[in-house]
Amino acid sequence: MRQNFLLSCSYIVPHFESTTMPTEPPHQISCGNLFIDLTSYTATLASQALHLTPSEFQILWLLMGSPGRTFTRLDLLEAARGPDTPSSERTIDVHIRSLRTKLKDHANMIQTVHGVGYRFNNAQ
Repeated sequence: MRQNFLLSCSYIVPHFESTTMPTEPPHQISCGNLFIDLTSYTATLASQALHLTPSEFQILWLLMGSPGRTFTRLDLLEAARGPDTPSSERTIDVHIRSLRTKLKDHANMIQTVHGVGYRFNNAQ
């Protein structure tokens, strides 16, 4: 019998001495033992470095930043390549396949939403 556990994802933002909320987005996101850092442009899984391409990093950052939200292939393509870069939306499928391979036993964190795109699932 398989059990599902909801992993807690957290966003780490710089500390400010002000009483107002920072408007700056988070620099780090962690979910279970998956950790991604925008400042150093690194990602780790169980303390092991994930060797991601820049496009894979951007896709993972976007997905992890909004767990449960479904992103279209076009959304992910624009995050990975920019809005003016000519590419096929199916390019995202290749990047997702590569990310899942690198995530190994945690590949199911990236779910396919058939006919739409992908979402990050923090249930493990």
